[in-house]
Amino acid sequence: MLNYLLYRIGEFIALRLPLKLCYKIAVIISDVRAIFASQDRRQVEGNLKVIFPEKSKREIRQIRIRMFRNFAKYLADFFRFSIIDKEYIKQRIHLEDLDYFDQALKEGKGAITLTAHLGNWELGGIVIALLGYPFWAVALEHKDKRVNRFFNIQRESKGLKVIPFGRAVTRCLRALAGKMHGGFYCLPQAPQLSRFSSLSARRFQLIRTWCGSVWQS
Repeated sequence: MLNYLLYRIGEFIALRLPLKLCYKIAVIISDVRAIFASQDRRQVEGNLKVIFPEKSKREIRQIRIRMFRNFAKYLADFFRFSIIDKEYIKQRIHLEDLDYFDQALKEGKGAITLTAHLGNWELGGIVIALLGYPFWAVALEHKDKRVNRFFNIQRESKGLKVIPFGRAVTRCLRALAGKMHGGFYCLPQAPQLSRFSSLSARRFQLIRTWCGSVWQS
């Protein structure tokens, strides 16, 4: 319940303040939260030590701080999805290599896109959807149903269709078999999705592209 209320408050603020100010507030909130989130600090720093064994404790801490702050900025962007339209994209979003998408759809069979679960993949998804490309994305569900509904409403408000992870294999295979053909099916890459990717690759054309090629300038 608390998380849901905090998300709604964040959305209310983000929709009423300039983006740069939202980012500044997000950074402050992130730093304050980090003071009390000792378990999150330990887990993230533990993971970073595995990735960067050569770095000092101070360097690991600085990376962790930037990660927390970037996630807070991601939420600020996420809360503002309702104001994104084609004009917003034209003014604020930098696009590259869209011709790969056009090439992938020429055969009319749809395509699978893979993206690292890094940065604001949802922003890439809704931008692609707003540009007229049919787009489905596999996403993990939140434990709190209200939070899950809130996130999916944000994602789907601009045409990005969400496939719950628990039903991803069945629904994606059915979609690619022809019932929802002609669009993109996005897999934010995580270890849990590797089995799905290997099963699908034999049967369908795999287009290697990145939703991360779309970012906010």
